[in-house]
This record gives sequence, C-alpha cells and structure tokens, in this order.
Amino acid sequence: MARADAKGSMGSSGMDPAIMDPLPRLLTAVQDDDCLMVRRILGRGDFGVVDVNQMDVFGNTPMHWAVTRGNTEILEHLINAPGAKVNLPNEEDQTALMRACRLGRCEAAKMLIAAKANVTQVDKDGSTALMKAAWSGNVPLIQILLDAFAHPSTIDKRKRTAMHHAANQGHAGAIQRLWEAKCPVDTPDFDEWTPLMHASNNGHYEAAKNLLELGANCMSRSETHNSACDYAWNLRIRSMLSKAMKKAEAEEEQKKKQQKEEEAAKVQQMRDDEAAREASAMGGDPVVTAKLRKIFGMFDEDSGGDIGKEEFTALCRLIKFPFTEDSELDSILDAFDLSGDQNISYDEFVKWWATNETARDAIEQYAA
Repeated sequence: MARADAKGSMGSSGMDPAIMDPLPRLLTAVQDDDCLMVRRILGRGDFGVVDVNQMDVFGNTPMHWAVTRGNTEILEHLINAPGAKVNLPNEEDQTALMRACRLGRCEAAKMLIAAKANVTQVDKDGSTALMKAAWSGNVPLIQILLDAFAHPSTIDKRKRTAMHHAANQGHAGAIQRLWEAKCPVDTPDFDEWTPLMHASNNGHYEAAKNLLELGANCMSRSETHNSACDYAWNLRIRSMLSKAMKKAEAEEEQKKKQQKEEEAAKVQQMRDDEAAREASAMGGDPVVTAKLRKIFGMFDEDSGGDIGKEEFTALCRLIKFPFTEDSELDSILDAFDLSGDQNISYDEFVKWWATNETARDAIEQYAA
C-alpha cells in the first residue's frame, strides 16, 4: 500500500494522517492553509484532545501561523478550540495579536480582541500591538486597537511611543490618528530623538510635514545636540525645516520681547502704586497718615522724627509683624535706612509700609 503524502490520504499503516503526530500535522495544516485538515485534527475524538497551544521551535503557536498566513477561517477554528489561549507569546514575547498588527491583518486582530486578546501586552522590546500597527501604518487597525483601549502614550524600552514608530516608517495617516488620540508628538526617545527627527532622518516628507502642522517642535535637540534639520538629508525636508526654524526663532524673539515689556510694565505699576501709597501716607490721605503717625509716634518718644533698632523691633512686635529672629529686622533696616544713620525716619517707615504688603496688613489690623 502506498505511503501517505503531506496532504494525506491513508498511509501504509492504514492510519488517518489527521491523527498521526497531531501537533506537527496541525502546524503543517495551518501553514498550508488546509482548513479541512485543521478541522479534522481539532475534531478527532479517538486520539484525544489536541493541545492547540503547543509551540514550534521558535515558540509560535498555530494561532501565530494562522495570522501570518492571513487565514481568518483557520484562526476562527483555533480560537474556538478547547483550551485555546490567545495571549501566548513566542520566543520574542510577541502574541498572535502583535503579529496581526505588524502585518496589518485587521480581521485577524478583530477576532483576537473579541476573544479577549490583551492589547497592552508587550514583547521583549517593550513594544505593544499599537506600536506594531503604527509601524505598519494601518489606520483602521490603529482605530480597532484604540477602540479596545490601547494606550497611545505607552513607551517601549527605547522610550519610543507609537508616534515614533509611525514617523520612522513615514505613515502620515497613522501620525494624524495617533495625535487625535492624544499621543504626544514631541516625546524624546532614549537618544533624545523626537518623532520629527525619525521622519526627517528617513526622508519621509509628508510625515515630517504632518508632524510640524500638528505642533512638533523643530527646535528640539537630540543627545548629540542635533536638530531634525541636521538629520534631514532630503533637500525638500531640510528646506521645510529650515524655514520652520527661522519662523520659530522669530516667534521666540517676539515672545521674549513681549515678556520684557510685560515685566517692565509690572515694575512700573508697582512703582506707581508705591508712590501713590507714599503720597497718601505723607498727607494725601488723612486717615492713612493719622494711623501711621500714631504708630510711629508711640516709639518716637523725643519726637525727633526717627526711631532706633530697638524701637523699630518693639513696633514690629506691637503690630504683630511676623518675624522669627531679630536678624530679619536688621535686613529691613539695612534696606530702608536710606540715610545710613542706623535709624528709621518717618519717611523711611512710610517707604517700608508702602512696599511691604505684610507690614500694611499688620498695621491695618492693629489700627482697626
């Protein structure tokens, strides 16, 4: 009697090939897209239950192979087989879902997710299924994973997000969808490379253009202090980035100028406010003047118009001005003793009151 061939009619032993060494037969049938043989092997009761989770020498299960072949019919039989585990990793720690995402197999990914495949599981490089979908540039597949609550901001062992992987391969559509899902465009990786640097270095004009439009910082520097423009060997990309950098520099210069003007305006406003308070204390506002002169006069016993350090310290204690050590008051004396005579005159006292909010509050509460 003739020996059975690989697709198997009855062999010389008279045994059905579906029950001869079932695991190699199962793997071979999956690799050959032989759905009928897969169904026969999985359904054979006379041989016992077949372990659909056993692996080849590289740790790949029949599910890995079904995904690789893109055969969703066989994948469905494997998923529904008794004891099937969809999250088993191979020796690279990659699951069947990761394989589906890397190869852009949308239907296979849907089936695996429906069977509770873990969308956040990572391989030995720390990569997720979403990162692999971003690498393949398959926008519908990215959407499937996002709908299954994949995390767009996760980083791998090289500190790269899905955005880095999409930019590296030049997938502008994937970049757009990831940005819409709140994946940051400027996260630096292990070498301080941003997604824009990866896109520029690999000559992906549309990806680099999209990243700039989405707010990527063209001024960022890598670990070696290079910008995306420095990495751009494509003249079109280099020209685009050069213009973007000049624009960013001009905007930064304008921003600094505006900040200086605002700071100067604040300082002038403070000076104007202090001058107004001093004017009110020096006679412009009788109520304020009366309060200050009364408190100052309590310690200016000789009516000489100034008080010494001890009197000033006593005054601060009276109005409950907060200080922990006398040395703090020494600093105030040094700052407001404009005449340098180690005393505080009434005018200097008014200056202190006008410029120190805590002093104003303390005097106001005391005089209330």
